[in-house]
Amino acid sequence: MSTYTKKILISDEDGNQIEVIAECVDVKSTENLDAPTKDNGYAVKAVLIDGHTVSVGTDGCFYHPDTRALYTVV
Repeated sequence: MSTYTKKILISDEDGNQIEVIAECVDVKSTENLDAPTKDNGYAVKAVLIDGHTVSVGTDGCFYHPDTRALYTVV
């Protein structure tokens, strides 16, 4: 499973959104394996924020390594 980078939005607890670079993988959004690639979604594995690479949990949340603020993938 290969990864690629993509710009995504994340949101803090106050609802402020910022754009960050994320490491993502493709996931099938349908059970039909013959579906066109354009029907695929993506899963965020890690984000690059303030010079740190931070793993994202399965719930789409992570804590900032310096401020310990909670962020959610939008």
